[in-house]
Amino acid sequence: MPDLDIAIVGAGGAGLTAAIYAGRARRRTAVFERMVTGGQIATTDTVENFPGFPQGVNGFDLAQLMLQQAEKFGAEVKYEGVESLERTSDGHFVVRSGSDEYRARAVIVTAGADYAKLGVPGEAELTGRGVSYCGTCDGAFFQGQEVAVIGGGDSALDEGLFVSRFASKVHVIHRRDQLRASAVLRGRAFANPRLDFTWNTVVERIEGEGQVERVLLRNTVTGEASTMPVSGVFVFVGQVPNSHILQGLVELDAGGHALVDLAMKTTVPGLFACGECAGGMHGANRLGGNSLSDLLVFGWLAGKGAADYVKEMKAAPQVNGALVEEGMRRATACLNREKGPNPYLLHDKLQDIMNDCVNIVRDEEGLTRGLAGIEALKPDVAVVKAHGASQYNPGWHEALSLRSLLITAEAVTRAALLRQESRGGHTRMDYPGERDEWQQYNIILWKGADGMQIRKEQRQAPPEDLRRIATATLEDLEAGNV
Repeated sequence: MPDLDIAIVGAGGAGLTAAIYAGRARRRTAVFERMVTGGQIATTDTVENFPGFPQGVNGFDLAQLMLQQAEKFGAEVKYEGVESLERTSDGHFVVRSGSDEYRARAVIVTAGADYAKLGVPGEAELTGRGVSYCGTCDGAFFQGQEVAVIGGGDSALDEGLFVSRFASKVHVIHRRDQLRASAVLRGRAFANPRLDFTWNTVVERIEGEGQVERVLLRNTVTGEASTMPVSGVFVFVGQVPNSHILQGLVELDAGGHALVDLAMKTTVPGLFACGECAGGMHGANRLGGNSLSDLLVFGWLAGKGAADYVKEMKAAPQVNGALVEEGMRRATACLNREKGPNPYLLHDKLQDIMNDCVNIVRDEEGLTRGLAGIEALKPDVAVVKAHGASQYNPGWHEALSLRSLLITAEAVTRAALLRQESRGGHTRMDYPGERDEWQQYNIILWKGADGMQIRKEQRQAPPEDLRRIATATLEDLEAGNV
């Protein structure tokens, strides 16, 4: 099993930048890429917003320059897809590709994202037969033909403009009545005579005998159905993060993005994530959410952070095996049960309780009912059943999150019940208006022997200059009197 200091999963803009900085730190670095280096950059015809190229630069050419720079500093690119990632008891990582296993002291996951699918009949059957997710790759196949581009963001317009070099007409179909793309791209698109816009419309079906021939559409405002003859369909409706190798290792948000801090660190020591597969402040929530310039910053933070982590890693961290076993037992208990309540139904019940009893407008009677409802859910949550296996199972994630959701709901409810005033997003119908005394207190909640405990605790007096600002009137602030 080859040893690495740093393994980087994905050779897009963020991954190559991380490799440059890891290599400059003289760390043995390998970058794993299952397709072409550069990621989404490599499929971009012209990158116009990257410093140093006033006339723009071809995306593939720019990616190759970044690759050469990473290799110059010693990074090795392995054209192997990473299938799994495991953290060992000594704090290292095992990176498994399709052909080998590698042992790494730190890992940076920059696996990017794949294009989201429409999920309509005919899409899967006609992919590669007129349905495409890359205009730069496939646009030349539609010389003199009419095509449809689905989406209204930067990617949709950028690719649509490229395809218009070949197609006789590009129908941009968008579910809203205005585009989300940047002003520059909107201006170019509206000025292009080959681009035609169909607003407030979604694709219901893609049809054709062995090749795309037409799309069936529905107007989202009127409900009117129509048919549009086209030879190609280019889909740009978002992204799905390639974070599957992180499942079970780190916390993912609802969209599947890994949650990271400002330094690109996950909750697992030595494991970093950035770019389109990461969430949080520096993450992505839609296709094109990160520009190349952003990715370079994220990659630098991750590459430098991983190199520093390896440098400071004197001895391998020791893991308490008993605690790991207990954590695994708790996490898999809901999978191994023969029967139990459905986690989605329990989540719905909790939502109903919070909406009905702990809304922004509250009173003691409703909050008390809400607290009783939360308590009544606890026995069911303790024996919840997640159906299916552990792989790619959102029901399992839902079951695991229920305990945290209950704790949060109870904390909010108890705090709202104790705070007998109205302020900001907390409105007590039985205690209208603000109470000066509550400016002096914080509400503290903690886990006690008998469950959640709560108290109000007097705050220390703030510095005088901050107190004057906090208590100033709007007129005083505008006049500069404080």
